[in-house]
Amino acid sequence: MRKPVADDDDCVLYGECGKYCPAKAITQEGKRLRFDYEKCIRCFCCLEVCPHGALQIRETLPARLVRTIIGRKA
Repeated sequence: MRKPVADDDDCVLYGECGKYCPAKAITQEGKRLRFDYEKCIRCFCCLEVCPHGALQIRETLPARLVRTIIGRKA
């Protein structure tokens, strides 16, 4: 499973990601973005609208492990 994450060094809290998130899964907590992955529908609209390129997609650890295990069996 992949998920959006913010690079805190590049994020200037412009707010476009939260404004356009159809699931309303992005909020600001202090000087950081918070993603509610229970709400997130993985549409990655947030990546498309961020004018600073501060968001990226990361693969979760369990997903990487499964991909590695499946890759070894092939």
